[in-house]
Amino acid sequence: RRSGMASRNVVVDVMRGIGITLVVLGHSVQYNTDDFDDYKLYSMIYSFHMPLFFALSGFVTELPPSTSAVNFIGRKFRALMVPYYAWYGLLAVLGVQPEAGVCNSVLNCIYHTFMSPDCGLWFLYVLFATFGLFVLYSRFLQPRVGPLVGACVFVPLVTWLAASESPQLQAFLRYTPSRFMLDYFPPFFLGYCVKTQ
Repeated sequence: RRSGMASRNVVVDVMRGIGITLVVLGHSVQYNTDDFDDYKLYSMIYSFHMPLFFALSGFVTELPPSTSAVNFIGRKFRALMVPYYAWYGLLAVLGVQPEAGVCNSVLNCIYHTFMSPDCGLWFLYVLFATFGLFVLYSRFLQPRVGPLVGACVFVPLVTWLAASESPQLQAFLRYTPSRFMLDYFPPFFLGYCVKTQ
């Protein structure tokens, strides 16, 4: 099952390869088809390809007791958020518009990196935020109530927040990255639970 100097999980690598292929295929349909939302192949791919990546991330995530939460988050920040901010900084300097008006000024670009990470490398931001939720669960909730009770409380709460129809809550989620984070934490957590069983 494992091979190579780094003891990589071949199954995970194959699943990542499948996911990457689906991303390329999905974007090809999106940018070459006028009515891509009605295209069955596009709908099928977009129904699971990003949850697949987050589930795989959860599967390979480890936070042993010997690792401090600060060090864990620090490593994730360097791996995910430094490239994320570098990308937006490059867009601002070059004046490139990933979406209409997103980076028409440096201040506007900075605002979107925090409040509306829905273009470019948004998944890096959301994965980093997901790791933050995971640390809250694993270091503060799980030790106090146990893994089963913690999972039965935490994941449904996150899912409920994501699915809530409260106008006030949706107004808040709409203008923050919370919308994405709540959507993708459940598959991340599912992947983590599969690995730990």
